[in-house]
Amino acid sequence: MITIALAELRLILRNRTILVMATVLPLGFLALMLVNGRNDRPEMAVLHVMMMMGFTVFLAGTTTLTSRRQQLYLKRLRSSPTPVPSIIAGLIGPLIVLSLLQIGLFLGLAGQLPGRPLLLAAAALTGAVTWGAFSFLTAAFTRTPEAAQITTAPVYLLLLGGMFWVLNTPVDAVTLPQLLVPGGAISQLIRLSWGGPVSTAPLTLVLGAAIAAAAVAVAVRTFRWEPRA
Repeated sequence: MITIALAELRLILRNRTILVMATVLPLGFLALMLVNGRNDRPEMAVLHVMMMMGFTVFLAGTTTLTSRRQQLYLKRLRSSPTPVPSIIAGLIGPLIVLSLLQIGLFLGLAGQLPGRPLLLAAAALTGAVTWGAFSFLTAAFTRTPEAAQITTAPVYLLLLGGMFWVLNTPVDAVTLPQLLVPGGAISQLIRLSWGGPVSTAPLTLVLGAAIAAAAVAVAVRTFRWEPRA
């Protein structure tokens, strides 16, 4: 897994398009938020975490997976003795680590530390798995890296739609349907890490984990390791 992850990191650094998606866009968004101010609000943390993972894990992940499949790199990995879970972790792991570093950088520069850090860690982990699974799922229907700009749009809007639906509702008034929309439970967990009724955190975490697990299950069934004939 580590060998695949290091090789993937080198490939990411050599690909300008993926490098821009995974670093330049997120850091540009980070700079914009810091200049704009008002970063001490939990809502800003929600927006930052979701956008960073959207850029770094989902958009860059979909593009890089499609590119590797087109190059037959995934086919060679699949036929190797390496277990499939290790291959998947090696492919998406560097992007997840990078997104977590970006989130940590924002929280540090903004001076925004939650009172319930374990909830934030749970939200970040759940979000990473969710965005990563959707990158594999979307890559299954993306023929070329260039097409990723189109195929990622519906999923990106769905996840951000769930986020904004939750953000437009008081933290103690979020309903079950809002938590069942992808992105909703993750956003609520981030808010709860700063305040709100902690008694609702277990259900929110369970629903977020269930959505992540469902996304993983669908992605495993639909992902293509070879280009379409």
